[in-house]
Amino acid sequence: MARLIAALVLTSSLWAQKIDPVSVKKLAVAWRYSHGENGPDPGTGRRPGFAATPVLAEGKLFLVTPKGSAIAVDPYSGKELWKVARNGETRRSWGAAYAKGRLFYGTPDGKLICLLAKNGEKLWETDLRAGLHSGHLSQNMPPTIFGDFVITGGELPEAVSEGPEGMIRAWRQSDGKPAWEFHTLPKDGEPGAETWAEGARVGRTGVNVWGQCVSEEKEGAVYCPTGSASYDFYGGDRAGANLYANSVVALDGKTGKLRWHRQLVHHDLWDYDLPAKPVLMDLKREGKTIPALAQVTKMGFVWFLDRRTGEPIFGGEERAVPKSEVPGEQAWPTQPFPLKPPPLARTSFSIADLNTLTPEWAQECGALYNQVGKAGIFVPWETAKYTLMLPGTLGGGTWSGGSYDAARRLLFVNSNELGIVGKMVQKDGTWVRVSPGTHPRFATKDLVPCVMPPWNTLNAIDVDTGEVRWRVPLGELPQAKTKGFAHTGAYGLGGSISLASGVVFIGGTADSTFRAFDAASGETLWEMPMKASVYATPMTYTRASDGKEFVVVAAGGGSFFPGPMGDELVGFALVTK
Repeated sequence: MARLIAALVLTSSLWAQKIDPVSVKKLAVAWRYSHGENGPDPGTGRRPGFAATPVLAEGKLFLVTPKGSAIAVDPYSGKELWKVARNGETRRSWGAAYAKGRLFYGTPDGKLICLLAKNGEKLWETDLRAGLHSGHLSQNMPPTIFGDFVITGGELPEAVSEGPEGMIRAWRQSDGKPAWEFHTLPKDGEPGAETWAEGARVGRTGVNVWGQCVSEEKEGAVYCPTGSASYDFYGGDRAGANLYANSVVALDGKTGKLRWHRQLVHHDLWDYDLPAKPVLMDLKREGKTIPALAQVTKMGFVWFLDRRTGEPIFGGEERAVPKSEVPGEQAWPTQPFPLKPPPLARTSFSIADLNTLTPEWAQECGALYNQVGKAGIFVPWETAKYTLMLPGTLGGGTWSGGSYDAARRLLFVNSNELGIVGKMVQKDGTWVRVSPGTHPRFATKDLVPCVMPPWNTLNAIDVDTGEVRWRVPLGELPQAKTKGFAHTGAYGLGGSISLASGVVFIGGTADSTFRAFDAASGETLWEMPMKASVYATPMTYTRASDGKEFVVVAAGGGSFFPGPMGDELVGFALVTK
């Protein structure tokens, strides 16, 4: 009997430590850790916020700072265990990868580093820029692990056409030596080379995976989202569809050979790179199970593709889009549109969409819109008047991607409404995009969007039907809240994590708040003010000794939006007293 009572008490204790839609209201800060490297890059003035998602292994949390320092902290107290400092160029950083006792991460100055996870001892360092065309390359996202390989892409220049090649490369985990490479910009004679005008591939940069690949070792595959060809907004020097830019490519993880590709933007003129790693899942349709991936895009589209073939599961079609008037530009005549789900952001604009919440905003936004000639999702830039591009380079779904709830069959995606305005002008013999004001956004000088709210939403998509189950505003834009406008949604960056218990955690807003939502309904269950906005994706884990569940997230602010910068990693757990 005593053993039974003890077991019941232990079970009750374990249950009391779990986070669910009821208990989440008791969530509180368990610990805070500050890495001490906060602030803009003194050399460039950039504000690369701390947005790393830690990785848990060997009883430690591993994170990487914007300067490229690697740190291990205790996951239950936040105490620093070791730090390998790096004080150089500052860039955005999203973390590291772990495999077989080793930690792998990239740096702002283009190095791939391998450390011993137990103590931070450096085992090897590889120069990712070696052997490439000169120019910037940094590795900001965590590399991808496949078998004995570590796979990288890289962030490359976007404002120039020449620079390092954007290939996908695999390195041996044992010593950092190259294992294979896939030419996202095809070499002569390789499939896809015919989609470029003659000479257009020479010295070309871009077509890179600056986001993250995802591996499926059971099927031997790696799925990678590629970026646009540089220069982002002009393609007169690269006529053609431009494979493998703006594509999901499926590679053989052992050899790097192409299995299939699906291009989601042809001849990109809008910086519609695919920023987020695909989300893997199995769909249920007509009594069959389909291995699938969901690809979030800046266009506000979510593509569900068959992992075996790359075919759209809910269908897709090529639709005619406008021609370009820029001399020498040859915009592709059609663009692909998924039939389901519907777009998660505006793809067109009418005067009824103009922000008229206050007379001041109506006047400022009206004056900006009066300078616009055309508006839409795939409308090429003009030369005489400005073009309003929707959803915009920070619109739709960004590099935060989505999270998947297998029990409820839901994919959660946050989506911004923040278009940009620009036109093409000639400078130094080439065409470049310019903006009418101090920033390119379709917004007031104080960054209030010039469309009616909501300006950011959290969406739950039924993965088996492609329908949007629910949609709620995400965040409160401070500039609007002070004027009495609530539930506007606050644009931002950063993704979600969904717990099996039915709770969705997300920051992703420019209001310095971390929130929890009910997975079934979208109801806000809990929110916590933070010292800086949460532009990172959270993670969760459970302590084996007592079943205590933790949620951890970085609050770094900065990035593309105004507001305080931070250097905190914050751990949350339930208050049990």
